[in-house]
Amino acid sequence: MRASELARSFLALCVLSLVGVIAASGCGGRDEIIGGGDDGGSMNDGTSGDVSLDGELPDGSSVDVTTDVVGIDAVVDGSTCQSGLTLCGGACVDPNSDPKDCGGCGRVCIAGDVCSLGTCTTSCATGLTQCGQACVDLTNDPQDCGSCNNACAPTQQCVASVCACTFGMKPALCGGTCVDLASNPADCGSCGNACPAGDVCSNGQCASQCGTGLTSCTGQCVNLQTDNADCGTCGNACPTGASCAGGMCVCPPGQSDCNGVCVDTTSNPNHCGSCNSVCGPGQLCSNGMCTLTCSSGQTACGGACVDLQTDNADCGSCGTVCSGGTTCQNGTCTCYNGGQRCNGVCTNTQGDPNNCGSCNNACPSGDVCSLGTCTLSCATGLTNCSGACVDLTSDPYDCGSCGNTCAPGASCVSSACQCAAGTTSCGGFCVDTTTDPRNCGACGNRCGAGNQCVNGTCTMGCPTGQTSCPPNGACVDLQTNNRDCGSCGNVCPVGSTCTAGSCACPSGETQCGMACVDTSSDPRNCGSCGNRCTGGDVCSNGACGVNCGQGLAKCGNACVNLQNDKNNCGFCAQICAGNLVCISGNCACPTGTVDCNGVCADLQTSAADCGSCGNACAAGQTCVSGTCQ
Repeated sequence: MRASELARSFLALCVLSLVGVIAASGCGGRDEIIGGGDDGGSMNDGTSGDVSLDGELPDGSSVDVTTDVVGIDAVVDGSTCQSGLTLCGGACVDPNSDPKDCGGCGRVCIAGDVCSLGTCTTSCATGLTQCGQACVDLTNDPQDCGSCNNACAPTQQCVASVCACTFGMKPALCGGTCVDLASNPADCGSCGNACPAGDVCSNGQCASQCGTGLTSCTGQCVNLQTDNADCGTCGNACPTGASCAGGMCVCPPGQSDCNGVCVDTTSNPNHCGSCNSVCGPGQLCSNGMCTLTCSSGQTACGGACVDLQTDNADCGSCGTVCSGGTTCQNGTCTCYNGGQRCNGVCTNTQGDPNNCGSCNNACPSGDVCSLGTCTLSCATGLTNCSGACVDLTSDPYDCGSCGNTCAPGASCVSSACQCAAGTTSCGGFCVDTTTDPRNCGACGNRCGAGNQCVNGTCTMGCPTGQTSCPPNGACVDLQTNNRDCGSCGNVCPVGSTCTAGSCACPSGETQCGMACVDTSSDPRNCGSCGNRCTGGDVCSNGACGVNCGQGLAKCGNACVNLQNDKNNCGFCAQICAGNLVCISGNCACPTGTVDCNGVCADLQTSAADCGSCGNACAAGQTCVSGTCQ
């Protein structure tokens, strides 16, 4: 795993397990442009694209960090406003502090007043500083970084009151522009160190060709699977807030595609509850409903009701955006899983060759970073991937081989990327090739107009026992399909399964709103649905308190058992995808199933692996006691 990918690994709570790599600064409730495909923004794999995340639903219930198949066709839009900004009169402004657009476009504060948290008032709120008529946070405001009118360079971010470059393996400011010293041929390894004509810059050294897993884009060696500036192909830059996963630009978790814009419909006043549902003048959007006041535990920030304890765009106070891979934990932007912020970016100093053991401790040329120490070779069980020592058996960014990044929603198990049971990785996303009309039978095999995908074959109509359901006409079994359970469009709550046409939560979990939650650890449903822990308390054994009980670990505001928690297996936010379970802190196949090429299969009943892995039953047959019949 390279340094940039090590940093991305700490964005996991923001993504599907794999979604793996996500820009945390885009996880708040702000508009961010992302283009739709030729079918008006539908998912590129033909699925519904339903996304479940760690957030709050209109009824106040919580949603655990889980993912469905995510696949948004993304394009670059140069007019995109950064997270937290709104387009007013052709300019991107911050409605929390702009005195000419205070709380909304055209709302001008009178002379002598200031704009504080989206409201014209006589003085700034606690923690903010008056710069002209604007109340700003000097710790993260790029126009007033550390002091009023101290503007950062266009490509820099304001991190902890200091202007800093935050992207790439080895970010640095050269000639007033942020560059990646690890890949920039004009500044390879250090500012001004230009590579000779014909050479490329690979891992901070001029060379005749790029290292393993990297591709040359105008002389810069990048990973097309994860590089936001060259996503999938050279020059394909992801919009601000979106990130590159599996070679495709995707919206941040928790946001929906509304007219080509990624928004949080639980808090966005222009898309409140659903796309294009605009709140009236003076109204706020709280839990997907237009209202005059925010719900308990929420704060009004520019027309949006947010939780300052967890909102990445308003962390601790309105307008405080978490950046560099940090997420908002208890009102503070923090790196996850023991990560450390180096030069404004979260990374793992145990394996980062540019920050080995501590920030800015770069390993000498030829050395690797193994367990936080620069050395000549990796420790036993680890592999050298461009200077970083990684475990190829479990690393989703270097799965089986260096640079082999697993698709969003997939895990790395025994050196193989594993999609959820019954799905296949196509174009960087996990899809069901037996029913997906865009990947019918094989990746990229698109069925013609009016045809359905039935058992991996394009045909007219659905087989016995299946029903054609919109929007893509896929043939599904209403008795078992989680997105069409009992009837088309009846989506089961997050975490539940469809059995005999009815949604049911797993043992030990309770349905709260549209999610199955563990009331023993969920801080938004602690002990019972809707019982929210406040003031930084955690939920331990169904009761709100200051500390976790014995044997439990604190992940966000939840107390979990890292030995068996599917969403926090071994460490916080490590999700066991598909039908994997957490056993002794490791993701593994559940009892009664075996690993068949990355899928946990029951050899007694699986039509694709009947009796043994790879033994597929013929069309129309079923697997009974390990025999096709």
